[in-house]
Amino acid sequence: MQQAISTARPPGAVVPALIAAGVKPGKPQIRKAVAWLESVQNEDGGWGEDLRSYDDPGEWSAKGASTASQTAWALLALLAAGERDSKATERGIRWLARTPARTAPGTSPTSPGPASRATST
Repeated sequence: MQQAISTARPPGAVVPALIAAGVKPGKPQIRKAVAWLESVQNEDGGWGEDLRSYDDPGEWSAKGASTASQTAWALLALLAAGERDSKATERGIRWLARTPARTAPGTSPTSPGPASRATST
């Protein structure tokens, strides 16, 4: 069975590295990564992953609820590949923009962080 692209070589890391190394966005390996990302984008516009993909990448690679981290990785690859105006990029950005920011435990988006709450002695 052929291993899925995301487990062996995550496009979010590899595509920007290839572009930085001088591989042109029109090269087959870049276009293949873009096509794969477009094919696994979730209906909601984001990208996700299921932990089962580590044990069974052929069945579970790139399947799962959208997450900010997986969507960000996908967008890094698409943008590096020159896909700024693509529908997949637009949908991914919209998904990230409407996803609430996560905050560290004990803080809220409007409260000061732990360092600013330190008291002087």
